[in-house]
Amino acid sequence: MKGIAFTVFLFLSVLSTPLLAQTDTTKKDAKTQAILEELVSKIENGKKNSKTSFEEIAGGIVLDQTKTRAGKDFYDLFIQNLVLPDNVMDYTIVIDETPGLGTSTIVKVTINNFEIFGNYLQPKRDLIEETANEAVELAAEFIVNYNQIQLELSNKEQTGTGIF
Repeated sequence: MKGIAFTVFLFLSVLSTPLLAQTDTTKKDAKTQAILEELVSKIENGKKNSKTSFEEIAGGIVLDQTKTRAGKDFYDLFIQNLVLPDNVMDYTIVIDETPGLGTSTIVKVTINNFEIFGNYLQPKRDLIEETANEAVELAAEFIVNYNQIQLELSNKEQTGTGIF
C-alpha cells in the first residue's frame, strides 16, 4: 500500500513539474513592473519629504542630521560661517545631534567618517553661536589639512609602481 501511494505521489510530482514550468510570466512581469514603479514613486516622495537636508559647498557636501531647533540653529550658523579654499574638494560633513539630559543635546561634527567635534549644546543663542564658530574653525582646519595630506600622498614620489 505504501509502495502504491509513493508511486502515485512520484507520478503526480513528475506530471506537475512541466505544468509549473509553463506558468504565464507576463502576469508576473506586469506585477513586478507595477511594484517597481510604486517603489520608485515612494523613494521620490521620500526624498521630497526627507528630514535629512544637505548643502553643497565648494566641492563637498554638508548633511543635516539634527533633531531639535537648537541643532538646526547650530547647523545654519555652521553653514553660514564655513569658508573653505577653492582647491578643497571631496569631503562629507555630517552634523549629528543626540538628545542629552534636560534641555541640552550633544552635537557632533563628522568629516569623512572622522569625528572632529563633539560638545553639549544649550538652547541659548549666544552659546549656540560660540559652539558653531568653534566647530567651523576645527572643521576648516581639518579639511585643509586632510586635503594637503591627500595631495602629498598622491604625489609621484609617494606612489609606487607595484614592482618590489
